[in-house]
Amino acid sequence: MGKMDAARREKYILAAEAQTEEQLHVKKAAALQYVKNCGSYAAFNGLNPMLGLDAAVDLMILNRMCHGVRKSFGITAEMVEDSSLSANNKAFILKSMSKEGIKYLFKILGRKFATKTFLKYIPVVGQASAAFMGRQMILTAGQDYVEVCYRVVREKMLRDLNARR
Repeated sequence: MGKMDAARREKYILAAEAQTEEQLHVKKAAALQYVKNCGSYAAFNGLNPMLGLDAAVDLMILNRMCHGVRKSFGITAEMVEDSSLSANNKAFILKSMSKEGIKYLFKILGRKFATKTFLKYIPVVGQASAAFMGRQMILTAGQDYVEVCYRVVREKMLRDLNARR
């Protein structure tokens, strides 16, 4: 794995199943890097001048990011149900898994999307602010999502370890 270039190594880490806590930490770091990449895409989307299209693209970036993070951690609905997460965190993961996930994400971030869209039409400063807001919105949501997914998988890993003893 040491001879792989960075992009290939990151894809491998995200695709491979974590067997140890150390591998899980490495997977979390790779997932956070993936979230940063998605944040960059959202920042570029902040320069999109089409009214409404920017919010739709941001939601699509957020939806795909959540799907990618969930897939890399191997999260299933049963794992989330069995975890000791709070009801809000369980809803965050479970609703993002369903077809209603985009509605749920828009409900959570609706005001930020509206503010970003409004700021976009202020020349120069507004576009820069919209790009920054889009990036921060995706980063914050993504980092929270990675942390919740990490906790679910870590809890399952520890539960499985205790069951073997």
